[in-house]
Amino acid sequence: MGYYDSILLTAASGNMPNSSSRGTSDAQGQAVTAFWMLGLLNNSSFVIMIAAAVSIESGAVGIVHLSATVPGLLLKSSAPYWFDSVSYSARMAGCSVLMAAAFLLVGLATSTAGRLAGGACAA
Repeated sequence: MGYYDSILLTAASGNMPNSSSRGTSDAQGQAVTAFWMLGLLNNSSFVIMIAAAVSIESGAVGIVHLSATVPGLLLKSSAPYWFDSVSYSARMAGCSVLMAAAFLLVGLATSTAGRLAGGACAA
């Protein structure tokens, strides 16, 4: 269990050290709000890429869907085997860079391959 996992579990259980009952409730609410916002932001790039599939490549919407889905599926299926050896800060930095790259590639690329790579980064 990592450092951030233990903080989340401590906040969720209500056993925060040196806090009143109101402080514990605030910490739990902050943790829930933070994870909800991160989940919303994480999903928004994927939804935008799928919604813009026709704009990315009008004749091959299926290819856009595959390029936006397959990399995420591969990552999610292999993550349990190696994800614990990557630090939390490295994961967050990687996700931030990939999300920025996704929007930049789709928005600025002139070739279809570049836009499909942007869709893959969004996954």
